[in-house]
Amino acid sequence: MVYVVNWENRHLYEHEMDQMFQSRYETFIAGRHWELSSRDGRELDEFDTDNTIYLIDSKDGIVNSSARLISTEHPTIINKIFPHLCSEEPPCDPLIWESSRGHLSSQSQDPFAWVRVMLAQLEFSLLLGVEQVVFVVDTFLLPKWINAGWNLKPLGPPTEVNGESYIACSIKVSSAALRLMRDRYQLKRPVLTYIADIPDAA
Repeated sequence: MVYVVNWENRHLYEHEMDQMFQSRYETFIAGRHWELSSRDGRELDEFDTDNTIYLIDSKDGIVNSSARLISTEHPTIINKIFPHLCSEEPPCDPLIWESSRGHLSSQSQDPFAWVRVMLAQLEFSLLLGVEQVVFVVDTFLLPKWINAGWNLKPLGPPTEVNGESYIACSIKVSSAALRLMRDRYQLKRPVLTYIADIPDAA
């Protein structure tokens, strides 16, 4: 299952969150050699705030895959770091959310973990009434997103950043888009799980 982690229930997932930040370090800093902020072998940045939603695919306490979602009414990677990837003004709208730091853990033995996280982003967005999800992606990874069933719309042309080619894209959130992905991977049930923190009775 893919767990929704926010500021209210985050303390229930301290172990999974720590794994996720370690995995992000291994993927993006050690693996991709991106110059990102880190602490004690964990990658965190200015966008890991109380406004951030994490979608964590985990089984038996082991994190397989994850992504984070942030409303573009708050600071995001697109509107603060890569606005030049957008031909028009970068999105700043409570109905448009950014997906970032999505990755499959190097320790994962589950090839469908990343698919579930992509599905979870659509499920979560539909529940909140989000109309679009935007993100920055390496152009060489575009086929992976397209093959997963995401109908992408470029927000601008591919642009070279530090010797690599990136593009900003959006996807329209709809029941049809979710149904297409579910049919493609024969996953009929929702993958999303939210466990609220219930205070002890007085």
